[in-house]
Amino acid sequence: MKHLGYVLKSPSAIKTLKKDPTLKKLIKIYGENYRWGIHGLYPSLIRAVVGQQIANKTARKMFYKLAHVTDKLSPEKINDIDFERLRKIGLSKSKIETIKRIAYLESRGELKEIEVLTDNLFIKEITKIKGIGLWSAQMALIFGLGRKNVWPLADLGIRRSIEKIFSISSIEEMEKIGDRFNPWKSVAAWYLWQVNDRKTIQELG
Repeated sequence: MKHLGYVLKSPSAIKTLKKDPTLKKLIKIYGENYRWGIHGLYPSLIRAVVGQQIANKTARKMFYKLAHVTDKLSPEKINDIDFERLRKIGLSKSKIETIKRIAYLESRGELKEIEVLTDNLFIKEITKIKGIGLWSAQMALIFGLGRKNVWPLADLGIRRSIEKIFSISSIEEMEKIGDRFNPWKSVAAWYLWQVNDRKTIQELG
């Protein structure tokens, strides 16, 4: 996806996260110069739908195939293209229906009304779209709109990292952990997403 901009290092974020001993260690391992791309709401929602409940590598390939056959996600093209052509990419019927709903809302300019809402209101409104759940909403906030205070516990990878690093398993405890990182929860999540190998766990020791 084309980047509209980037979320880049904030000294304030680093200062806040370093107050937590575990995040301080992660920052030492991965460095202070965190960065992720901002893609805009419309393509990020579609990317999230494509990626629901499948491996990231598979989702990435499927998304680029979708972009190729729809003139870079043209809402008009998505609305007009037949189901069978999208099925050949590997998309399920329910995902195709959701993607077409998103394209329809984009063509009417309705997504622009939602993207300016606060995080909580955004989640409330965007999840009214059939096929968009909490995980997709959180991914859209972080990677679509560059929101910096989203604690994406709907993501399995984040929950696994928290469980490994902090030795907790309940959602209630995980929510409390997130409160430590206000107003930089998304940045904390970025560091937790990096924890994907045994070596890092050993270093955190």
